[in-house]
Amino acid sequence: MEVMGILDDINNKSLTYEIIGILDDDSSLHGTKIGEILVLGGLDKSKSYSGVRFVFAIGSINTQHKRLNIFERTKLLPDDFEKIIHPSAKINKTAKIGRGCIIHPGVTLGNNVSLGDFIVLAVNTTLGPYSYVGDFSLITSHVLLLSHVNIGRFVFIGSMSCVIEKIKIGSHARIGLGSVVGRDVKENMVAIGNPLRLLGINS
Repeated sequence: MEVMGILDDINNKSLTYEIIGILDDDSSLHGTKIGEILVLGGLDKSKSYSGVRFVFAIGSINTQHKRLNIFERTKLLPDDFEKIIHPSAKINKTAKIGRGCIIHPGVTLGNNVSLGDFIVLAVNTTLGPYSYVGDFSLITSHVLLLSHVNIGRFVFIGSMSCVIEKIKIGSHARIGLGSVVGRDVKENMVAIGNPLRLLGINS
């Protein structure tokens, strides 16, 4: 419902999107409504809707991998997905936002920030100048990335964390809630705390 809220806020400011329906593989939901939106059927129907754009509307700690799974099963193209940006987000004109990204309320993107495809930036997250975030990463609420931070693909960063300038976080790494990342984190590593502690490998 968070994504629906972003779409509603966009439409309240300027009518932009017509929401046709929801696709969900839970057959018990088919023909019912979630909120006011009809569940049209399963993911196998995605190819039958030509000329429409899709948005991921799922959320969990593992949502980055679930979104990849859904993307692969639908056999849709990245260009079939709409990037959704809340009206309250402050986006520098030099920032680049990839396909299928979801930008929540209060997000700030500094100059020359670059986002890959299918990234979620949650409420009040700030990315400093020249930062990069790789495909399918999930950065949760109230996270601060200082300048020149490089984040790999499928990374998870927990709420209230801070990543110091020029830090690199490798693909599939997980950063726990409230962490201060003052050193590089290799791919597949799990880390948390202040000072940062490495807990092991992300399975």
